Formats: sequence, C-alpha cells, structure tokens
Amino acid sequence: MRRLILAITLALLLAPVLDARAAVSNSPASAHLEAAATWSGLQSELQALVAGWSGENAVSVTDLQTGQTISVNGARPQIAACTIKIGIIMAVAQDIEAGRYTADDVDSLVRSMMGPSNTWPARELLGYVGGGDIGAGIRRVNDLMHGLGATGSLLAHPPGYPEEDYGYGDASNVLTTDDLNLMLGKLYRGQALSPWATGYVLWSLTIAPDWMDQSLGAPLPDGVRLYHKIGQLYEPENTWNDAGLVVFSRNGHDEAYAISYLGSYGPSWQDAYAHAQSVSATAWHYFDAAYSNAAPPAPLPTSRFFPQTGFTILGGFLRYWEQFGGLPVFGY
Repeated sequence: MRRLILAITLALLLAPVLDARAAVSNSPASAHLEAAATWSGLQSELQALVAGWSGENAVSVTDLQTGQTISVNGARPQIAACTIKIGIIMAVAQDIEAGRYTADDVDSLVRSMMGPSNTWPARELLGYVGGGDIGAGIRRVNDLMHGLGATGSLLAHPPGYPEEDYGYGDASNVLTTDDLNLMLGKLYRGQALSPWATGYVLWSLTIAPDWMDQSLGAPLPDGVRLYHKIGQLYEPENTWNDAGLVVFSRNGHDEAYAISYLGSYGPSWQDAYAHAQSVSATAWHYFDAAYSNAAPPAPLPTSRFFPQTGFTILGGFLRYWEQFGGLPVFGY
C-alpha cells in the first residue's frame, strides 16, 4: 500500500514534467533548434530561452574541445540547492584515496546523497570530510571549490539545513553556472582530481533516478553519456537545477561539453525542469551538428622518449598518461 501511495504521489508531482517532456518537439523552444547551428546562433538561442522564462535563471555551456563558453547570467549567484553536493563528493573522493576512510565506510551515504539526493547524508559526509567537525568540512569544500576557481560559489551550511550557523552569518548556499562549468571542465580533463578520484566522482554523477536524468537527459539520444547533479526546492523557491557533462562519440573518439542550468522563482519547479529540457535540447542540437563531420584526431604515438630522464613510455601506459593530462599533470 505504501508503495502504491508513493507511486501515485510521484505521478501527480511529475505529471506537468512528463507532459512537458512529451511536448518538447512542439514547444516554442523547438523553434530555436534550427537557429542554433553555429556557436553565435547557439548563444543567441540560449539568451532568448533565458530571457523568455519568468523566473531567475542562469545557463552556461562550455565546449570542452575548444574551451569556449556561452554564459547567460553565468556569473550571478543562484540558489544552490543540492547541486552543490558536487563539491562535497569531490572532497569525499579525495579522502577515500588518501585513506582517511574507505569507500565502503561511506557507500550508503554517498548513494543516498547522489542518487535520490537526500540532504541528511550530505550533512553526515561533511562531518567525515571535516574529521568529525561539520564546520571544518564546509570550509574544506569551500577551499576545494575556490581553489578550482569557483570563487562565486559558497557552501554556508549543509544542504537542507539553512538554520545551522557555521560562521557565514546569513549567507545562503549559492552557485554560479560559470563556476559549475569550470569545475566540471577541470574534472573531465583530469585537472581537479587524480584519475581514481575523478572516476569515483563521475560514477557518483550517474546514479540519480531516471526521472531526474530526464531533465538534461531527455533530449539526448541513446549512447550519449550524462554525468550530472540536480537540485530541487519546493515553494516558494520553486528551484530546479541541473549541471553536468555530456559525452558522445564521433569518429571513434569522445567529444564533450559542460552544461549548467540554475532556475528559481518560476511558476513551479516542474516548469524549471521542463525549461532545462529545452535548454539541453538546444545545446545538443548544436553539438550534434557541429561534431557530426569532425575529423578524427591524429593518432597518438606508440612510444615517447624523454631525454631529460632517459626513459621511454609506451603502449597502454602512454595512452593513460596522455589522456589524463600528460606532462603538465604528471611531470617527468
């Protein structure tokens, strides 16, 4: 009986979302798709989508091949909701790799925080990150984010616990879409964490329930990989956030872009959810077309000699070294 009641409740809550998903191809946003065939066209269409929405909305899209970013209100702090857990899970990954605790020790907390996006596990994990002190955990997550360049974002309290004070006064948890894309881009390129910690964080960004995946994911075809984290608040904020990495294959190699959507104070969180779908559809239309005839990259060398050390690396080790940052990351 409890499962039946839960299923009915979810169906009622998501009815506007599912209707919006079914209508994406017939929505006003579909008129934007053909115009988004160039980078400047994509920028114009994203600006129009943001301007045409009634709430407080920010969008950033970054081509991770070229480094170009389109930012629409991207530097403006927005309600973070649970999307700020990206910073928390990065700190957790660092700790596990450093041996401060094991993945098994925090597995149930991580799955609850990053899957259905419960708030209490995030508070518990901040205690782990802070060595038993939630405030120290919060400061560490801020140091991590700011160290990556995400200086417009702030974790003032555990997500879902605004009444708790950890020395930030009346400050709220905020993110910017520019900061999110910066962190996600560095994560994807292996510039934020070690290869193991990067893989752990990326895994955690794939365990959300299907209905959460459909916000950015509904416009994406099968075979495209989405790594993302949502955030949701009910009235009066009516927040829906979604930020992630979209990875797709062309000519036997991967292309990727970062996309961040933060929306609050619209008619409902479901309306923001549907708006995020329209933004995602517009971005995917551009990248699908832009990289449809991309030339394959030059083949990597099978070996590389370093006269500075007298050593040669080759084969799978060389491929790993090149893929995860090469000389700037690993040195000689």
